[in-house]
Amino acid sequence: MNNSTPSCPKCSSTKLYKNGHDKYGNQQFLCKVCNHSFRLSHSHVHINSTISQLATFITTS
Repeated sequence: MNNSTPSCPKCSSTKLYKNGHDKYGNQQFLCKVCNHSFRLSHSHVHINSTISQLATFITTS
């Protein structure tokens, strides 16, 4: 896991606001300098993993 400070992919500024989450639970950011909105991860693993665990739980109960 990367613990470094995130930076804007458009202008490279580190002056960011947290800007909610996308539908997959990934943190979104908004750049204070250029107003660009982005997220660091494009992974759907979090939701897919949760669904998989739930399905396993239901079928083994």
